[in-house]
Amino acid sequence: MIQDVGLALWLAVAMVVCFLLMILVYRYALKNDAPVAILRAMSIADPSVPFVGSAVLPLIFGANDSAITIGICTLTINVIMLPIAFSAFGDNGDTVSARLKNTFKKPLVITALLGFMWFPNAHAI
Repeated sequence: MIQDVGLALWLAVAMVVCFLLMILVYRYALKNDAPVAILRAMSIADPSVPFVGSAVLPLIFGANDSAITIGICTLTINVIMLPIAFSAFGDNGDTVSARLKNTFKKPLVITALLGFMWFPNAHAI
């Protein structure tokens, strides 16, 4: 991804701008409630790259080029777009940082991180 910083920036900016723009359109132009506006914006701006992209993109662009695109889109979705959506759905006033702290306390997350640290070269096996 370091070699493709330009591609990473363009994909991330395009996805986030589309997401925020669609929230504004659904919320204010179409008068939807905030949760509905966010869900509808996610359905437009959150492509199914991690699922559909892994099956389709390698056939079109080759495995190496498509892996970078899939990785960039997945990171953008999981690091930027989902925390925005989750913070909007919070009913108890949790901030994004409080949600992240609670996420890292979950056993499933802890075991995944421990496995990643314990077996850093597992992909080579």
